[in-house]
Amino acid sequence: LLGPAIAEQLIQADAAPAKPVTLRPTFALPDVGTVPLPPPLQPRAVAEAVSSLATDVRARDEASRQLEGAITLSRRLGAVLLRRAAERASRTPTLPRPAREALVNAPALLADAIEPAAPTEVPVASRTTHL
Repeated sequence: LLGPAIAEQLIQADAAPAKPVTLRPTFALPDVGTVPLPPPLQPRAVAEAVSSLATDVRARDEASRQLEGAITLSRRLGAVLLRRAAERASRTPTLPRPAREALVNAPALLADAIEPAAPTEVPVASRTTHL
């Protein structure tokens, strides 16, 4: 399977005494003191930004829409992760049946409570698990 030269090298390497393993980084991390950090926010700048939200209706509406979008995205991502965990648990044959049922049903029910499954998506809890 291997050429004679490669097979001979493997035999010699196996017979040779073990060498200590040394790690050689292929790149150097910059010193923390040399990395420029952004300047901290000044209290006045923060106060001005917040006051514009309090007084400007457009800014307040835009901030509200952005927060709603972030909340929706976060909720959907959490539900997807829970459903994936339930799906992986359902395909683990080495788990005892009661443990597998708990690891499938609990995350699936929580995911459905956080973000109901889309009409085309079958919730994991209603699927038959291969037990």
